[in-house]
Amino acid sequence: MKQITFVLIAIIILCAEEILSSETWKLNSNYPPIYFCDIDYYDTLNIIAVGHVSSDRARAYYSSDGGKIWEQILPDSAVYVDPNNRIGGSIANSVCCKYEDLWLIGCDKNIIIKTTNKGANWQRIFINTRDSAIYQLNMASKNIGYCRTWYSIFKTTDGGSNWKKIQLPKYSNKLEFRKIGSMEIIDTNSIIINYQFDSKSRNFQSSDGGLNWAEMIIDKEQVYQASFSFTNNETGWALTQYFIPGPFLATKIWKTVDSSVNWSLVYDSKGDGVAFNMQKILFLDNERGFIYQNKYLYRTYNGGVTWEQDEFLNVNINDADFAIKKIVFVNNHKGYFINKQDKIYEYEYNSIDIIEQLFQEFTISPNPAGDFITVNLERCATSGEILIYNTLGEKVMAESIQPMTSSHRMNIEALPRGIYFVKVGGETAKFVKM
Repeated sequence: MKQITFVLIAIIILCAEEILSSETWKLNSNYPPIYFCDIDYYDTLNIIAVGHVSSDRARAYYSSDGGKIWEQILPDSAVYVDPNNRIGGSIANSVCCKYEDLWLIGCDKNIIIKTTNKGANWQRIFINTRDSAIYQLNMASKNIGYCRTWYSIFKTTDGGSNWKKIQLPKYSNKLEFRKIGSMEIIDTNSIIINYQFDSKSRNFQSSDGGLNWAEMIIDKEQVYQASFSFTNNETGWALTQYFIPGPFLATKIWKTVDSSVNWSLVYDSKGDGVAFNMQKILFLDNERGFIYQNKYLYRTYNGGVTWEQDEFLNVNINDADFAIKKIVFVNNHKGYFINKQDKIYEYEYNSIDIIEQLFQEFTISPNPAGDFITVNLERCATSGEILIYNTLGEKVMAESIQPMTSSHRMNIEALPRGIYFVKVGGETAKFVKM
């Protein structure tokens, strides 16, 4: 009897393929007003958000309990040349805190502020550059890391105490160079940068820590800034933009599985009219990812093949000036984003396993679907209801089943594109609305 029970449990586990998830953003307001510029973490509980409260007053808010309580940890002695009179201050643009005993904050005026004891003591480090600010920091290991200014990239090999400018790739003199649009650090030696020109955008990659560079052609139509997100050393996604008649900026999503040697197109917004003019991309794993620009945020659950708009921002944010600055995820179920004003939002992903029976009682066709779906029941229904849920776990449709019905056709024209779950009795199946 125990053997039979064990086998049945094993079959149920193997057949549990679908996940009904509840996803939501909520405002975290446990801190004073601050103009946020960056956010980072070193585990699920410890997060740092940096920015400024005036034109020369950097601030860093640290939470050790997953965002419940925030503490300002940046003293005036780390911010000002003359802390007693608050003269010669700076603002914080970037932060990297991948390690418990190494936090770096990039500021304007060529300054990086470093602590190795959670803010008890700080060291001011000056970068030898004519650029005005450190816009991005990333430590690939405890010793090796990179920082990006407007026109330059610097490398450290001693945990951020000293920085050396690395030679960037050459480009055609016919193009007027504007800035380094983005930098993606894959490991201690692998770097991808995006060059922005007046009307062009080019990508370069180094596999030896910046000693040598090769141009990386992803999209020949690419304009403006490209954004990258890697989930491991081999697998990554790129977001590019290109002009279409209007003129409008359309979005393309590309994927590599061989460390950027080859890129394949997985999505083009011109084809479905969704997710136009996105600028940044973040993938959590091979299936789940985000793209965003200003107040517009889209998600994918199938590796970037289709995208759906985040309903929370679409419904709850009415501020025309609202703009997402950065999104980070501490794991697949917990994340944060900061906006360009003074807000931190938390993301929670709660999954509920749906056990699909080995012999499913109904099917959905067509799948993917257009304006209609047909729910095909394996046995004639006596009575009941067909329920449709979105990926937030919200019920979006409900229709009664007529007695002795073996199939039921539903008009889903009003549903936005995306993934949905159909529930009949105790069983659930998934379909995609195109």
